[in-house]
Amino acid sequence: MTSHSLRPETSRFLEKLGAYAKKDLHHPTVLGMMIDHARREDRWPLIEEISFYAKFVTKAHDLMLRIGREGEGYDKISAEFETSTTTIQDRLKDFVTGMPDDLRVNFEKTFLDLDQKSFTEFLGLLNDFTWLKNWMVDGKEIP
Repeated sequence: MTSHSLRPETSRFLEKLGAYAKKDLHHPTVLGMMIDHARREDRWPLIEEISFYAKFVTKAHDLMLRIGREGEGYDKISAEFETSTTTIQDRLKDFVTGMPDDLRVNFEKTFLDLDQKSFTEFLGLLNDFTWLKNWMVDGKEIP
């Protein structure tokens, strides 16, 4: 993520992804910068791994909210949610390693700090990655 501007094909892709999701993405510019960085630095497998875990975490989070703490299976889902969340955070930290300090620090503060606002932003980013994963599962091309 050495540049704040996205490749034109990435910008077009993000518009298509938002239309595919039938809603606005939470952090399209961040997702686009990560896609571009992954392409430049040959880190695409890490994007795929983050997308895989993101889909699980967002579904688990939705389920936990729906069934509540007293719901059957909540403790097991919560434990898997926590493990997968830690895995994604580790992968994201790995992904931003080597980025310019200002971008890395801003990313970590926005998405990886241990406060409620950061966690909400983190879940929004994971939601965007979930749509990216759905796009990949449907066999659609990513520029």
